[in-house]
Amino acid sequence: MTFADRLPGMQPSVQSAEAEVTPGAAAVLIANLWTASVGPRFFETFDIPLLAGRDFHDGDRAAEGRAVLVNEAFAGIFSLMSVSVARRTKEIGLRTALGASRGRLIAGVFTRALTLVGSGIAAGNSVLVLFVSLSDEVDLADVTGALLMTSRA
Repeated sequence: MTFADRLPGMQPSVQSAEAEVTPGAAAVLIANLWTASVGPRFFETFDIPLLAGRDFHDGDRAAEGRAVLVNEAFAGIFSLMSVSVARRTKEIGLRTALGASRGRLIAGVFTRALTLVGSGIAAGNSVLVLFVSLSDEVDLADVTGALLMTSRA
């Protein structure tokens, strides 16, 4: 959720669409595609650094204009998840052959992902506490709110 979602006329809309994932492959139905209208200087307005690619322009609003915005954090998590699933293909196949339900397989994938995320948060918070406790400039009480906020995620 960004501030742009709360500006008049910029609320996202949810619709279904078909996307050609691989050139020449059959189209895949995306049941809940969130779309929003943005214009030139969108990233500059919200002081968001543009790491790669280009800013939006008026041509992106044309009916035939197509632009895709990928969040760097999303790309990193997707990459981690796809590698994890690719490494576990044989295990997932064996579990399927033994009768595991689709929900149980998905739960297993997400449980492992949440374990990785949780351990990353714990390790990061531990390093932060170590540095803050060794620092003379910052008091641990000053960063307690940030630690609690990341621990809830």
